[in-house]
Amino acid sequence: MDLLAMRPTPTGLECHHVEVQASVNPVSYLFRLTKEGQEARGRTVRA
Repeated sequence: MDLLAMRPTPTGLECHHVEVQASVNPVSYLFRLTKEGQEARGRTVRA
């Protein structure tokens, strides 16, 4: 989802853009899963 807000001001436009992302497994964006974590989620265990 993207949000765009604009407001006129005496010196021009004040603009803000916000982008929101969601994931069913957001932890994978932060760090790699341990071998045990991969097995618990039914993923292929990397050597």
